[in-house]
Amino acid sequence: MWLILLASCAEPGPLAARAAWLQEGLTADNAYWLTRSPGLVETKYASMAADPYDWMRGSNALFLSDQVRPDPDRPLTRFLSREDAASVLLIGDPHLENLGTCLPGEEPDPNDATRLYGDGTAPLPLEWVDLDAAAFGPWTFDTRRSALALALVADAAEECEACVVPVVAAFAAAYADEITAQSRGERGWAADAEGLGEGALVVALRALALGEGLSSAAHDTFTVVEADDRGIGHRRIARDEGRDAQGDGVLELGLRDAAQLDRVLAGWTGGRPADFRRIDAARYYGKGIASLPATRFLVLWDRGEDGLDDDRLLNVREVLDPPSLDGLYPGLGSVFADNRDRIVTVSALFASRPDADVRVGAVADGAAAFKTTSFSGWFQTFDHEDIDRAFTLQAATPADLEALAATVGRALASAHARGTTLDGAPALPVIAEDLAAGGGADAFTDERLRDATADLATLHADHALFLALLDGSGPLLGAEVLYP
Repeated sequence: MWLILLASCAEPGPLAARAAWLQEGLTADNAYWLTRSPGLVETKYASMAADPYDWMRGSNALFLSDQVRPDPDRPLTRFLSREDAASVLLIGDPHLENLGTCLPGEEPDPNDATRLYGDGTAPLPLEWVDLDAAAFGPWTFDTRRSALALALVADAAEECEACVVPVVAAFAAAYADEITAQSRGERGWAADAEGLGEGALVVALRALALGEGLSSAAHDTFTVVEADDRGIGHRRIARDEGRDAQGDGVLELGLRDAAQLDRVLAGWTGGRPADFRRIDAARYYGKGIASLPATRFLVLWDRGEDGLDDDRLLNVREVLDPPSLDGLYPGLGSVFADNRDRIVTVSALFASRPDADVRVGAVADGAAAFKTTSFSGWFQTFDHEDIDRAFTLQAATPADLEALAATVGRALASAHARGTTLDGAPALPVIAEDLAAGGGADAFTDERLRDATADLATLHADHALFLALLDGSGPLLGAEVLYP
């Protein structure tokens, strides 16, 4: 099938038009990076080409654009019957790999970690950890995005050929049930409740976070300890000699990067400890897909104490404005003062508890905005490759994937319930009433199944067209002509 698409994408007709739309949309979405770091955009495109899931991650703006552009052939939704249901605060990109564990409060010292968390009862809530695309829009958009991501994982999992329908159905049913229950005043899903039918995949993520946190794995991976001439050990960030074949690497700061990080840390207030002391810093390449070309720093810091126990790592990353499309409302200059305010405000709204990540903050550096987050083994996100590997090793079953899908549904519904509409009203009653007016859980599940099936087919077809575009137009899709 894909060979036919590849062979015909240059022919006149719908496929050629679709390919041209993809090429134009990707170039526009990456215009900022293309003017500054074309090599990183090339790396991003290569990652998207290698994996359909990473293609999905890197093309969210196209996915959203597809939902809002006029299309007489698009099946009508039974929902969004009221105006405010189309202006709910969205996660923006709630795919599986943007959901993960957090460690509330301050990270314990290594000597205290076993005492505090050694019994396995660490409160590690599941939170939406990447809110870069958060904006106001139809509440159904987020649910459609999550359903597509789950369908893609189910479709790829070994021995799970018939998983797509039950997995998407589990997600939709859980989302609808959570919205309905919370709107009735019933106790909502507990983000830090462990083992309540979550399945092996969720349990494994929590176990990974616990193990990585207790062992200070992030320090082992990204830092080294060196003794000074007095034999006293000091930690520093480990540097690579250069970026590897995939574009990953932790490198020395250049003069421009160093000056920018100085400005950002000088302006950092929210989430910054009063006794913060910077020890070391480096440029971190290769993290993420959509944000892969963004400037990202890894900062080693402590609280000024002697020894290594109070050493911590901080992630500092550039964040662009969310997509601005018809039907989506970033709220910049109105609801949010600016992109920095958006980052902080949506993080506080969507988190299950105010201390889910005490290092969350945002800083403006001229027109650029940077966010700060914790960087440690306690913070882990789901990975589609790990899920696929779990099926290959028979460490997960279709029932585990359905349980994960239900968890995603409840996590998304709970986040939506904590949000607002564009006019500042609580989002929960708006979504609940719109859900009921459209036919309730059964109608919602049917619609998510219908759209997930169509979106999955579109994703694979678009990915094939993208591969053909790279082959025919070059690693930047011909954008080197526009941004020489």
